[in-house]
Amino acid sequence: MTRGFVLKPLPALAIIVAAALLLSACAATSHKTREEVKPIVLETPADPQHAAYLGIAPGRRYFKLTEIKTKVLIAEVFQSRCPHCRGLVPDLKRFYHLVDRSGLSSKIKFVGFGYGEKADNITEFGLRYAIPWPLFPDPGGHKIKVEEIPVTFILEMKPGGDRVIYEFHGPLPKPEDLLEMICKAVDLR
Repeated sequence: MTRGFVLKPLPALAIIVAAALLLSACAATSHKTREEVKPIVLETPADPQHAAYLGIAPGRRYFKLTEIKTKVLIAEVFQSRCPHCRGLVPDLKRFYHLVDRSGLSSKIKFVGFGYGEKADNITEFGLRYAIPWPLFPDPGGHKIKVEEIPVTFILEMKPGGDRVIYEFHGPLPKPEDLLEMICKAVDLR
């Protein structure tokens, strides 16, 4: 009889439970901390292409988040020094390009909010990571109150008020899965 590696029942159960908890922490989950977003006033992007992307008329100094011309808004709250936020950029860019390839770029728009960040920091962050959507500074963290970052809000833009349909803390689902979730939740016709 050879003696092989045998797990005792209690340690084996502890290993399985620990692995399950670790895997569940890495999976993208959506839990909403709010149903609607309060009215947010933003400074019109200096880049005319970003203003046009959002559907904001030239010459305006400020606009409300609710005025963005789209059916769905992906709003990422990040900090430029956060390693998790930086790690999420490639996933967001893949999703952005999938939306574009799918012909939905007029119905799904993206913005970013630099939580606790000054304009110079987010400009440098946007350039370093070649982020194609507008980024807005939120130096005091007053525009969107969050308890953790990164957080991605998927908003349905409605005349009566923006509705949170998904809220992801940390990683996002695969781009194809996320697009399917959004298309099931919102009529994009």
